[in-house]
Amino acid sequence: MIEKIQILLSLLFRPRNLRTLLSLRHRGYLVDIGWFQSAEKKMPVNKNGQPIPWYSYPFLSFIEDRLKKNISQEGCK
Repeated sequence: MIEKIQILLSLLFRPRNLRTLLSLRHRGYLVDIGWFQSAEKKMPVNKNGQPIPWYSYPFLSFIEDRLKKNISQEGCK
């Protein structure tokens, strides 16, 4: 509890850091990928609020373009 109070006090005495943290909620990479929505819903969701597998965002970005709907479970077309 004391740690949290110390963090809050340090933010109050460094307005630039506080401003930066607050601006992140409205723009930037974390907003673009849906990270804040995931934190609010306490479940992994994408930028549209759709549930996604529990993988890291960089992995999802990597694999998203490589997944094809015309491939069966065994990998055959």
